[in-house]
Amino acid sequence: MFERYPELYLLGAAMLTSVAAYALLASISRLSLGSLQLALRRTLECAGVSLVFLVTNMLIEVALVLLVRQLTGRFVTVYLAGDVMIVPISCLQGVAVWWWKAVAR
Repeated sequence: MFERYPELYLLGAAMLTSVAAYALLASISRLSLGSLQLALRRTLECAGVSLVFLVTNMLIEVALVLLVRQLTGRFVTVYLAGDVMIVPISCLQGVAVWWWKAVAR
């Protein structure tokens, strides 16, 4: 089963570390379940903002490739817009904007 679905290792590790962190912080810091729910909600908000940045960045990349094609008359591959580094860059953009909004509250 694990050979067919290697993603299960990633999910399993994430689940184990999350449960361990919750147990450790709940016992040491006396954190409540309510504060965990708020933290999860804010994390999902931040992830949503990051996803908006990712989609927007990818659309702009493709548009720039098509613009270069049109202006130069030469073929430029859309694969230039497929660099995986756009994912962490978009995440950082999302985190920065989310914190900017959070600090302004």
